[in-house]
Amino acid sequence: MDRRPGFSKHLSRLERGQVRYPSLALLADYLRACRASFSEVLPLLDRYTNRLPVRETRARETALSGLVGDRSREAVRLGIYDLKTEAARKRAGQKPLPPQKRARAVSRQLASRRQYRTLDRAVLDELNRPGVEPKLVVRELARDYGRMVWKALVLTEAGSKEKAVPEARGAKRGRSPGRPRKPRKQRLAEVETRMREMAGRALPLKSLRRIAERVKRLYAETHRGGAGVAE
Repeated sequence: MDRRPGFSKHLSRLERGQVRYPSLALLADYLRACRASFSEVLPLLDRYTNRLPVRETRARETALSGLVGDRSREAVRLGIYDLKTEAARKRAGQKPLPPQKRARAVSRQLASRRQYRTLDRAVLDELNRPGVEPKLVVRELARDYGRMVWKALVLTEAGSKEKAVPEARGAKRGRSPGRPRKPRKQRLAEVETRMREMAGRALPLKSLRRIAERVKRLYAETHRGGAGVAE
């Protein structure tokens, strides 16, 4: 290659793939010394040039930073969903979301899915407390009921996004003032009534009450120091 003797260290790094951006002249001299041609390394070069641009790769790494090291099913699905969503936006000609915004959205979704997984486990544990595992239909109903109770607790948490429209503002714009926020007790009663209509005898009232109490305890444990309850 007609290089100085000290070049052997750099050549060793090149052969081990440790030279990040080798020049075209260096690559040509190396192939010439090996009696090889560019056609033999074209597949490798094609794989490199077919990768995403550096800036887009960094944006993706930032967006999925909250999933690093997490090999759970939820994390894998969220990563795939994020990439498909950005690809759909690109095909539609829409502007890509900022990496930080994507990262926050992915982190919120992952936390929500983990929370629901913990909730489902708590509901099934309460359902299996007598030592008899119920049928699949009963388990699905119990899981749905636990999530309905959880949602009712979230919606009645002080500071939640569900707020009544002020009457003065509604009157000024010619709209109805909107319905006031339902208290927690009313929402839980409505959820219980709805599930009793759906489940019938599959889930007796006693089981529903036990599941609701378990969900309330779990919610209180995960929301300590919160804004309070909108009773």
